Amino acid sequence: MRTLLIVSVSILMLCLDVKSQEYPFEVSIKGSGQPVIFIPGFLCDGAVWEETVAEMKQNYECHVLTIAGFSDVAPYAKEPSLTYIKDQIKTYIADKNLRDVVLVGHSMGGFLSQWIASEQPENLSKIVVVDAFPFFAGLRNPNADTTFTKEQVQQYIQQNKQAPAEMLMMNRKRTAQFMVLDSSRWDTIVQWSADSDLNTEAYTITEMMATDLRQELANIEVPVLVLAAYAETPGAPQFTAESVQAAYAGQYEELKTGEIVVVKNSKHFIMYDQPKVMLEEINKFLQKAQ
Repeated sequence: MRTLLIVSVSILMLCLDVKSQEYPFEVSIKGSGQPVIFIPGFLCDGAVWEETVAEMKQNYECHVLTIAGFSDVAPYAKEPSLTYIKDQIKTYIADKNLRDVVLVGHSMGGFLSQWIASEQPENLSKIVVVDAFPFFAGLRNPNADTTFTKEQVQQYIQQNKQAPAEMLMMNRKRTAQFMVLDSSRWDTIVQWSADSDLNTEAYTITEMMATDLRQELANIEVPVLVLAAYAETPGAPQFTAESVQAAYAGQYEELKTGEIVVVKNSKHFIMYDQPKVMLEEINKFLQKAQ
């Protein structure tokens, strides 16, 4: 009986060890060929890439991530640091022995893709950044504070906990409407954000806003395609395709291997507002010789 108990405990500890090695994201793999890792944006489910992957899986092995704590995926047991998520995506690439990897990231996913590329060029072949910047806070203030503390995280959490639920839901709806022209997508995006874990939300957004990758872009050695969204905004005549191009060019000044393409008639979710154009640009970029 004692031997059986010891064996049972050993098996239990082994299971716990295995679980402790799980990544802070879920992965769905479809298709075969050159590996492409799709990283969704802030609070989004990997399903945001569904239509894109349906086309690209014909020629590529698509690894679609959903960050733990985003949408209805259970939060990760450890502290949901964006740095840790970035490092674990690198670990995933190494563990799976992936080579010539293409990273495709939207928003926060695009931010993570740039971060990884600035640190790990040997396993990567190309990067696609979908409407993301290397320093989001710098859009309003180029000299924004880059201090990141847990006190900021706790403040974010408390502000959300104290706010009325109706107001939070209204803000989520307004955000979805601001970020997508296609109104049929609004409810889905709202639900993803409503289902997300507040602790994970607070950590990831606070850390990203305090992280400036502009100088690190100089370390990226692989080709990068940056897709920038532009939709005409009534009452804002100064907001033009040219002003979008200029804003991106300013933030990506240190990137020597990149090209910026402005996608017109699209808000933040280019994969929803201009899916054909996005696919055409991605395919053209991936098929181009390095």
